[in-house]
Amino acid sequence: MREHKYRGKSIETGEWVYGYYAKLLSRGRRKPFIYSLIGEKWTEVDPETVGEYIGQNDKDGFEIYEGDKISDDVLENLVIVWSDKLHSWSFGCVENGEIYCNLSEDAALLIWDIYFGNCKITGSIHEGEK
Repeated sequence: MREHKYRGKSIETGEWVYGYYAKLLSRGRRKPFIYSLIGEKWTEVDPETVGEYIGQNDKDGFEIYEGDKISDDVLENLVIVWSDKLHSWSFGCVENGEIYCNLSEDAALLIWDIYFGNCKITGSIHEGEK
């Protein structure tokens, strides 16, 4: 069974918060929150920054989340995206901070099979490079 874990940037501090995601009623409106097991509290997060853990880690052991930019010696500036067509995580290309394409199904599946053990997270579409 895969782990359902999310991250998002706190509205209050701008720091990443990791944990369980829910939209909760706050001041009469539904807003995105993440419940962190560290500190055991709900934190309101910027909805544009919410991303799901994809169940894979990079070569340094860091968890890979939707919206992360990843690279290796051959490919660079790929961003993790959800593909409705594949019903799976896939890769998009980034240029000038914008996701401008999705790789073909065959390319995405081939890269998926061989890539994660060799890739490194280089940043996020929500912040600068690492």
